[in-house]
Amino acid sequence: MNDKRLTEDPRLKGDIAELKVIEWCLHNGHTPLTPFGGANRCRYDMAYDTGEKIIRVQVKCRSLYQDKLTIQITKQQNGRPGLTLKYTEDEFDQLIVYCPDTNSLYEIPFELFGESNGLVFRTTAPKNNQQSGVKMLDDYLLS
Repeated sequence: MNDKRLTEDPRLKGDIAELKVIEWCLHNGHTPLTPFGGANRCRYDMAYDTGEKIIRVQVKCRSLYQDKLTIQITKQQNGRPGLTLKYTEDEFDQLIVYCPDTNSLYEIPFELFGESNGLVFRTTAPKNNQQSGVKMLDDYLLS
């Protein structure tokens, strides 16, 4: 596959991220579920059955930039670019982010966002040793 296509095609990036989550589900004994007719009918990308309940998952694919991973919790309204809305907590149960640079999945609690539309997670400690408000990516690694 052409690496350039992977970085330029958001649908392909999303498909790869969802496949990584499906793989995680299978390794953890969960049954992956995908919405019929495309994700545009649902506010979540996929779900999985734990045997006790069904978990709705919003899947994001984000790459590192200068040792940081930025996650936006917004969506395009009706697929229209430029018109974005923030997801609400009742639209999905779990936010999982796939980072191709680390080839890892991260579970980001929705409540971390508060009033913000986005968060930044670091892979290395700040050079000024700041600790307050710093979110380390490895703290959210999904095992």
